[in-house]
Amino acid sequence: MCNRIESLGSIFYLRRWTAFLLGCACLVCLKTQAQTDLKAATPYVQRRHGFSIQFPLGWRVKDKGTKTVVKATKVLPNGKYDASILIHADSPGRLTNTWEVSPEKLYRSEQTTLLDSGRMELNGLKATWLKCPMELPIFGKRTAIAYLIIVNNRLIKITCFAPPEKFERYSPVFERTAKSFRKLATR
Repeated sequence: MCNRIESLGSIFYLRRWTAFLLGCACLVCLKTQAQTDLKAATPYVQRRHGFSIQFPLGWRVKDKGTKTVVKATKVLPNGKYDASILIHADSPGRLTNTWEVSPEKLYRSEQTTLLDSGRMELNGLKATWLKCPMELPIFGKRTAIAYLIIVNNRLIKITCFAPPEKFERYSPVFERTAKSFRKLATR
């Protein structure tokens, strides 16, 4: 009887140890994937709106052609979307740069709250960033960060979103993508 209890204890111990090792392996895989997303990039040039940007390598990039200019999506092996980056182009109205007004005034939504905001330069261009939760019909709950820039009299909005529990893992990828944004030289 004692031997059986000892062997059951050993099995339980081995199962816990195996689960721990598998968990560590999953974290290493996630970290490695995030590092891969950060190291390599796919260049994208949008001549009509006058910009270029680098999307993470391995993400599915698709031209949209309407106000949503381009969409880059991280697709999981099971075919589900994990994170996305959308770029919209619209009229800036009377704005000449996004620093003219506060981030709170740029953020107009009654459905959700602004979590954080700030200003930064993207390769010499004045940009404002806004972080907020959102609910999308197809994707469900997401956390998003949007970078707003005015280029060639167009308001360019780079919106990056991921599930709330994965947002922090994708944040460096989103920031690196935004920082790769460049205004094309005009002729």
